[in-house]
Amino acid sequence: MQAIDTVLRDAIPLKPREAIQLAALKAQATMGDCNRTSAMTTMIASLKQRDQTVADIVQHYSQFRGMPSLQAKFLYLQILQTNHFYGAALFRAEYQGFWTFGQDVWIAVSCDGIEFAEADNREAFMVFTFEELAHHEAGADGRLELSFSRQSLQQPGEQLDNTEIYAFATPQALEVAALIVEYDPAKGRRGYRPQFADLDAGVCARDVEKQRAILLEKGVMRVPGPSATEAMLLSQEAKTTRGSLILKAKRRGSHGFSWMGGVGGISGIPGLESMASSRSSISRADKAPTEYGEADWTYSQSKLVTSLSVDEAAARLEEFGSYANTVIWRFAHADFRSKASHPVDFAPQIQDVLASCLAQGSQAGELYLQLVKLTTAHPNPAGQEFANLWKLMSIACGAVVPESQEIASYVRAHLRKCIAYSKKDSNDVAGRCAKYCLRTFMKTAASEKRRYPPSTEEIIFAS
Repeated sequence: MQAIDTVLRDAIPLKPREAIQLAALKAQATMGDCNRTSAMTTMIASLKQRDQTVADIVQHYSQFRGMPSLQAKFLYLQILQTNHFYGAALFRAEYQGFWTFGQDVWIAVSCDGIEFAEADNREAFMVFTFEELAHHEAGADGRLELSFSRQSLQQPGEQLDNTEIYAFATPQALEVAALIVEYDPAKGRRGYRPQFADLDAGVCARDVEKQRAILLEKGVMRVPGPSATEAMLLSQEAKTTRGSLILKAKRRGSHGFSWMGGVGGISGIPGLESMASSRSSISRADKAPTEYGEADWTYSQSKLVTSLSVDEAAARLEEFGSYANTVIWRFAHADFRSKASHPVDFAPQIQDVLASCLAQGSQAGELYLQLVKLTTAHPNPAGQEFANLWKLMSIACGAVVPESQEIASYVRAHLRKCIAYSKKDSNDVAGRCAKYCLRTFMKTAASEKRRYPPSTEEIIFAS
């Protein structure tokens, strides 16, 4: 499976000669015979500064003329199987030390062991077996430390243990550590330190406060906060025509409604017919409190009528915030244990929200801000609602990350805090789910942005 995954993602580091030959074969398998002077040049127009490389690819491509597509694919795989890193998981990392050829390297993890390769020439310069791996540790901050123990002969019959320690920085540190355990489960029994054991609750709590301050300083959050906004709207209720402010809903059977290209829906849902508001009633020009209190950051049963964040460049962010909040509450209130509800009933609405997040990064940030708020200081952490909120968080972490670095840092800080505060309770829902969400979040951030929202099967699996 690892070999198939690296082939499908074109993730195997290749030498220039191998890359040229494989590029020509892939062109033959994909396009077949075509005008090599026009179509081929168009396909690799991005390589304008590499004229010789283009010429070499075209030359190889012309040699494959007449070859059936299936045969070209077969030869493509045959060449890949001869590659030194075929079947290995490769991770780009920066060595936190000094090597003469530079600090950028590839870390290859396979069933045979662990290898370090130069980033430029893809040559492996260090090879270790799992038996030589004495200790490994990964941090949520991207820190990866690998310790190897090797025996060397000093004199006949005398052996000396040499310990080599290598420290790296990579956004996929947790993934590397998890893969090592998968290949060599014994590492979990030989004094392996848990990946999150070094998280201090006090430090994590202060980090969350720091990230909140940054969000306010950068103007990411809508001020006043939701609690003050709700009070404003209640005071204006007598002056507001309620019917004219209810957002329209597009029905999908008895359960659904659609984002409808930016217009959310909340009417007709028992317990969720919150007051909606126009942009003018919650703008910063209104006379309202400018502070953002603790109640604005933590769980509240009140339904949002606008977005938590503000982005002048993002169209209809306020309407999306209201719609996303409705979807979140509907999913949170579902009773999956009694089988009265099933995740498949909510898949269309979740896909609507995530598709919009993939299209506009600011909406992804809004979704995460709401999920973090609702999983902070929840009054019933053992209840079904709390578990459902974490399920929705895990679905989001596997699909999209915020384009705002400030929001992404806040999400990571929140997840680390949940892990740190639950270390002593192995049955804690927040701790177990936060570990999974943090690993998935970092993996999604390091991967290529997906084009489509999660499938129904993915949503069911995560639920």
